[in-house]
Amino acid sequence: QILVVVANIQMGTLKT
Repeated sequence: QILVVVANIQMGTLKT
């Protein structure tokens, strides 16, 4: 699921 990947990337970038 690409959505999960995008969400993970967004979360990771926000949390950095």
